[in-house]
Amino acid sequence: MERRAQREGLDLERAWVCCRGPAFVGSAVMIPHPGRTALLVAGTPRDRGHADDIAAVIRHALHDQAARAGIALVQALTEPGHRDAAHAMDAGGLRHLATLEYLERPAREGERSPVALPAGFRVGAWDPRDRALMADLLARTSEDSLDCPGLAAMRDPADVLAGHLAASSHDSSAWHVAWRDGVPVGVALLSVHSDARNVELIYLGLVPGARGGGLGTALLDLALRDAAMRRNAPVSLAVDVRNVPATRMYARAGFVATRRRDAWVTSFRA
Repeated sequence: MERRAQREGLDLERAWVCCRGPAFVGSAVMIPHPGRTALLVAGTPRDRGHADDIAAVIRHALHDQAARAGIALVQALTEPGHRDAAHAMDAGGLRHLATLEYLERPAREGERSPVALPAGFRVGAWDPRDRALMADLLARTSEDSLDCPGLAAMRDPADVLAGHLAASSHDSSAWHVAWRDGVPVGVALLSVHSDARNVELIYLGLVPGARGGGLGTALLDLALRDAAMRRNAPVSLAVDVRNVPATRMYARAGFVATRRRDAWVTSFRA
């Protein structure tokens, strides 16, 4: 953890450690992120007894009033199928949210015919002066979503927007909004950091009434073409494995799985 903190510039001032006598047992720390979230990083248990020790450290970290000030949601990731790590998270106070599959599409994977937008829709860049529109759209596209169900209820839409803005380096020209009859009904958000090896599709969502008619496929195609024009680099994303319509859509677009992680959460939101 110290090596990672030095490499990534992380603050370990509120890290909790567990020792048995002179022996180090484990550690846990909450790393604040934009949008009133934090990433919980904890040691990986080697057996069930060690998992109980790690869980105790996690509980201390989560109840650290100074560390959790200004934080509404804590997230953590573990290797899928690691029962002792899952036990540590569960006993430590987090609940399993989803198994995330990380996908990647190779750079400029051949030339394809553009996917036409369904009749009656148009797509344009988001106006960053209208933060209320985007926050409302993010909330509406999360309704009845198959991607991490229940997560939206734990977060304020303004916090979600703040997190996405931080992840995307604030380049609003890479945020695409789909409209129907003057009403925003879908969104695709790209992150094109200058120092990243890839372009990230950080979010793609449609309001319930706009799903199932081909808009998602067309919006994804438009985002991929925009990504290719900006940089000759792979495009990556993460998706809930239970979201079968989305995983099928991404597979048709040329995305392949690279790894999986179990996502855990707990909310401090009243």
